[in-house]
Amino acid sequence: LARKVADSHEDFVQGLEQVHDLEADLQLTAFVVKNARRQIGQGERELLRGGLGVIQNFKKKQMAVEVVSIIRAMKQLVVGAEQVQAMLAQCRFGEATAAVQELESSIEIVRGVECMQTTISLLQQVENRLGQQIWSSLKVLVIGKDTETFQRVLEALVRKGEDSVEEFGDKLPRIAEAELRGRISSIVQNEAIAQGVNKRDVGTMSIAALTAKLSKSRLESCFLKVFDCSMDCLLALVEYKSVALRMPTRGEYLSACVHTALQECWSRLVYLIGEMIGSARTSGLELERFLNFVHMIAMFTDAGEFLVGMDAHELRGSMRNQSIAYLKSFHQDRVDLIINMMESESWQRFPVGPHFGVRSVPDILPYTGKEAAQPFATTAAAEGDTEKNPFKS
Repeated sequence: LARKVADSHEDFVQGLEQVHDLEADLQLTAFVVKNARRQIGQGERELLRGGLGVIQNFKKKQMAVEVVSIIRAMKQLVVGAEQVQAMLAQCRFGEATAAVQELESSIEIVRGVECMQTTISLLQQVENRLGQQIWSSLKVLVIGKDTETFQRVLEALVRKGEDSVEEFGDKLPRIAEAELRGRISSIVQNEAIAQGVNKRDVGTMSIAALTAKLSKSRLESCFLKVFDCSMDCLLALVEYKSVALRMPTRGEYLSACVHTALQECWSRLVYLIGEMIGSARTSGLELERFLNFVHMIAMFTDAGEFLVGMDAHELRGSMRNQSIAYLKSFHQDRVDLIINMMESESWQRFPVGPHFGVRSVPDILPYTGKEAAQPFATTAAAEGDTEKNPFKS
């Protein structure tokens, strides 16, 4: 080996130099690689920090947007609740329904916010109250005509959806009939109490039984108030038919529902007033007052038949039976009076013509039927007004 090294000394020296250069290059490469690794690690950390910062900033922005939307929704709910309350107080049911529907999205936004639970509960109560107030308003509207409020009720029902419209068709006839019966019952009860009937007994007696206890003056007053209230109801429903027909949505159906309620009310009126007429004590009335009583009932019957388009045979039958009973009593009283007069008076003959009759006596002419009342339809057509209540004082 020594001999070979001695023979190739220059090559050996060059090889050692190459090895030395290689070691130096390796050390430099190791330093560069180490420095590169450090810079790469630093770059990775800076890149991760920047990415996390972007995500964090995005989350902060998203949270800020959510907070702003919640604050706006809270403000809308508070203001909206006050507006809905004011609309309900003014019977603006359609606008109140629309306002509640518009606030539903705001309710969903703040549903998880603890401090808004009271406002959300209040709005839900307002929505329930809205439905209750619509039906309560119908009870009042049945008797007192208010076309503007009725139109608002219809608009609110249409806004609430098909179910509410169908419910209106089911409830209106029952509401109208029950409210009308309650008003008539209240009128008769008040007259009976004014007559002197015990209040405890009044609550347990039927309308017919209470009518039987009324005196002559109370009887006329009671029937006049009943006819006044009933005619208000019929005229209101007739007007509401036109209002419902003008509705842009489901107008024909709503008008048909009102017409059904009108027919139901008229049928109930015919039954109730027929019972009242049958139980009324008219035998003590003077002839003129009884004729006024008959005229009042005939005028009401003609008016109702004209407005509703339904006959009231039961009502006319009750009046006919009452008239027959009154005439029998009246005739018997006059016969008894004449008999007493003939037995107690001294009579002299008086000459009369060959064609003398009952109509020849001037005092009897007002009761011969020549001044009978014209039907309501004819009178109303002549006056050009079919919306006026003839029983209004």
